[in-house]
Amino acid sequence: WDRFMDASEINDLMVDGGEYVDRLFTALKESGLPAVKNYRVGEPGASYRVPLAVLCARGRVDIDLSQIPGSAQELALLAEWVRQEAEKRGGPRLPAA
Repeated sequence: WDRFMDASEINDLMVDGGEYVDRLFTALKESGLPAVKNYRVGEPGASYRVPLAVLCARGRVDIDLSQIPGSAQELALLAEWVRQEAEKRGGPRLPAA
C-alpha cells in the first residue's frame, strides 16, 4: 500500500529485478536521474531489455544486473557513477510517455 500511495508513475509500482534494483531506481530518481525499468533496446539484428536505463540528451546509461551491488554503500557509489556518466551524455532527459 505504501508503494501505491507514494507512486508518481507506473515504474514506482513495479517490483522487478530484486531489492537492489528497486533501491537503485529509487536512489536515482531521488537524485534527479529518472531511470526507466526494463528498458527495451532495439538494435539492428537484436532486441533486448536492460534492468535500468537513464535516458540522456546524447544516448543513455544502461545498468545491467551484473553491476547491481549487494550493499547500500556500493549502491551509493554506483548511483554516483551513473550520475557522472549521464552528465557526460548531456544530462538526463525524461522518457517519452
